[in-house]
Amino acid sequence: MDARSEQLNRAWKWSKDLLAASDFSRRFDWLMTVVTLVALGVTLIGRGYRIELEPSGTLQQSIDIALIVVFLIDGARSLASGRGTWSVILRSWPRRLAVGIGCLVVFVSGLLTVHGVATLVLYRQVFFLLRMIGRSRAAQTVLAEVRLKPAQMLALSFLFTIGVGTYFLTLPAATADQQGASFLNALFTATSATCVTGLIVVDTSTYWSRFGQTVILILIQIGALGIMTISTSAALLLGRRLGLRERVVLHEIFDEAMAEELIRLIRNIITLTFVIESVGFALLLVEFLGRAPSWTEALYQAVFHSVSAFCNAGFSLASDSLMGFVNDLGVNLIISTLIILGGLGYTVLGGISSLWPVKRRLRLRWRALSLHTKLTLVTSLALISLGTVLFFFFEFDNTLLHLSLKDQIVAAYFQSVTARTAGFNTVDIGQLKPTTLFVLMILMFIGASPGSTGGGIKTTTVAVLILSVRSIIHQREEVEAFGRTISRTMIYKAAAIAVISLGVVLSLLLVLLAVEQGDFLALAFEAVSAFGTVGLSTGITPQLTTWGKLIIIIMMYVGRIGPLTLALAIGEPKRRLPIAYPQGRVWIG
Repeated sequence: MDARSEQLNRAWKWSKDLLAASDFSRRFDWLMTVVTLVALGVTLIGRGYRIELEPSGTLQQSIDIALIVVFLIDGARSLASGRGTWSVILRSWPRRLAVGIGCLVVFVSGLLTVHGVATLVLYRQVFFLLRMIGRSRAAQTVLAEVRLKPAQMLALSFLFTIGVGTYFLTLPAATADQQGASFLNALFTATSATCVTGLIVVDTSTYWSRFGQTVILILIQIGALGIMTISTSAALLLGRRLGLRERVVLHEIFDEAMAEELIRLIRNIITLTFVIESVGFALLLVEFLGRAPSWTEALYQAVFHSVSAFCNAGFSLASDSLMGFVNDLGVNLIISTLIILGGLGYTVLGGISSLWPVKRRLRLRWRALSLHTKLTLVTSLALISLGTVLFFFFEFDNTLLHLSLKDQIVAAYFQSVTARTAGFNTVDIGQLKPTTLFVLMILMFIGASPGSTGGGIKTTTVAVLILSVRSIIHQREEVEAFGRTISRTMIYKAAAIAVISLGVVLSLLLVLLAVEQGDFLALAFEAVSAFGTVGLSTGITPQLTTWGKLIIIIMMYVGRIGPLTLALAIGEPKRRLPIAYPQGRVWIG
């Protein structure tokens, strides 16, 4: 017995030394790369183009087994080297909860097969392959040579995501007829999903297959969180530190200077997204169980609409959006609450959640909030309330005529909320009065709040401009709000965003009117909806010409990354003037 134990210990020590050897690791990395690339190619060809590579399925089975073996060897290598990746992943309760729910989904969905496990391993291997390429010397050399500004990296990351999404949507497997989408329709849909807009040129529920709808859902989640947020969270999840380049870009996006605050913010973003979407999914599942033909379909619809609502995307699995739920109070409240939470911004949600456990009076909690949070909450509440009143006043004898008083108020409230960059609708937008369309255009142009999943010029921009006008009327030198002074830099930035946004909308609307022969108000509504990444439409989107669709694509892209960000990405780097000119006097007003 002792001799046998000693043999086992020697075998374990030999295996551990072998797995930890640098020469073995290099060769194994090459083997892992080859297996991953072959498996990825077979998957793209077989699933994307519906080609039966081998009737017997021996090739697929061999690849599945190779993937699982590679995964097991890599796991053993991690244990032998003492990296302890799983200890990093399971360090906090949100990560443990995420892993637990992931295991539950794998068990319930029937993925506990050789092919199902191999598919999950393939996704994991592709991620590690991309990470390995990013860490390679060649990639680091290229990144060092390419000196991109943070705004340019942000703009290019969205272009890259749109390009990848366009490719997957052109695959035959992405459409219900197995023919694949045209390049323009795929590009429009990928842009709309990545920019969380919701404008569609084809019916999401009937034109796209389940694979295509899944691609759209992934693009929505990536577009809402942002490429840098997702890549950074993955790096943090694996225990890697942020580089200088990543910190600079994240500072430009989230306006946080300290690395510790950036890391905390990224973790809060992922945690809040996961928790809110999970709660929304659970509530919607209860609502959809009685309507869907099966529990699996209800499960799928609940996941899709929860993500789409929180990300303010507006994509729906029904041909008429949510018009079939106009009388359903539960669905209206759940979807609208998800939209509001997604539109407030992660900084605001984090500030509110941090005060929740503190047992203070409401007034003390309000005082503890930052100026940004207060401005965001007050402005959002004012816009929702005003939008609800105006929508009800203009439409109670039109699109709301057939509803009861309770349903009229709920429908008015829902459209006021969804016009703030979400894009769902429970009434026919094409039948609204011109005055109502104009009100919705104002709400769409303002949009959601900074750091949120929505677009527009943002609520705080409008708040700062209104406060500036108030200061001028009262002949005050400083702009104040809630006992705090707003810096002149923020006032200049708000004015620049408003002016550039208005210029972009008017310029592209002028081009849209030149290439399209439609109604002016309908085209203007379409343009503002695209720029605000809202997705509401009077129904003219599928009838647009090729040039009209391209213009809408540009407007969705500019609206998502922000006109000021695009201007900074294109413009020259800032430089100080060597001289200062004397002041001159200009008459204004």
